[in-house]
Amino acid sequence: MAAPTPDDLAGALQHFGLQRDRLRASFAGAVGLSASELDALEHLEAAGPLTQRELGRRLVLTSGAITMLVD
Repeated sequence: MAAPTPDDLAGALQHFGLQRDRLRASFAGAVGLSASELDALEHLEAAGPLTQRELGRRLVLTSGAITMLVD
C-alpha cells in the first residue's frame, strides 16, 4: 500500500473538518444552542471559569457580542 500524498492528507483533513462542523451544528440544534453558545461552553469546560473579556477573546467576539451571548 502506497503512502498517502500531501494532497490526499489535505483532502482527508478538509473532509474531516466539514463532517465535524456538520456534527457540531446538528448537536447544537438538537439541544437548542447556537454554534457560538456551543463554542463558549466548550471553552468553559476546557478552561474553567472565565471572565466575559477572556471568553470574548477566545471566541474572537467584540464586547457587545459577548455580552449578548452571555445574556
